[in-house]
Amino acid sequence: MRFFLLANLSVFFGSCDCPSTKQGHLVPEGGGDQSVVFQFPADGDAAMRLLWQRCFPEEYLDLIEYARETRDPGIPFVDPIEIPDSELTPDNVTGITGYGRGIVPRAFVKMGYPLEGNATAFLSYDTGLFEITHSPAAIKAFRKLFPDVPEIKKRK
Repeated sequence: MRFFLLANLSVFFGSCDCPSTKQGHLVPEGGGDQSVVFQFPADGDAAMRLLWQRCFPEEYLDLIEYARETRDPGIPFVDPIEIPDSELTPDNVTGITGYGRGIVPRAFVKMGYPLEGNATAFLSYDTGLFEITHSPAAIKAFRKLFPDVPEIKKRK
C-alpha cells in the first residue's frame, strides 16, 4: 500500500505544470527573440562603410588621421590617399583586412550582444536588407546606433 501511495504521489508531483519543473514553459527575459528587417543603402560598400563607421568609430578616426597624413604634409614614399574621408574603409587604404562580411558579428559583439544561440544577423550586400533575429535589448541597441536606418518589417 505504501508503494502504491508513493508511486501515485510521485506521478502527481512529476506531472505538475509549474515553471520550476518544466523549463519549456519559461519565457526568456525580455520576451524572447524578435525578428526585424532594416533597409540599409542598397550599395553594399556604403552599407558596410556605415556599419564600420558607427560600430568602430575609433578605428575610423585612426584611418582618417592616417589618410590626412598621407595627403599633407605627406608621409615619404607613400602615395597620397585620394579617397574622401567619408568613403574611407580599411580595404581602401590597407588592403582587405577582414572588415567586410566579418563586420556583422563583430558589430554585435561590440554592442554587447554577440550572435549566440538562435541570434542571427545577415546583411544582403546586393539589396541592403539587414535581417536581425535577436533579443529585444539587442535590437533596441541596434536602433539606437542606427536611428536613421528605417525598419521595414517586423516578424514574430
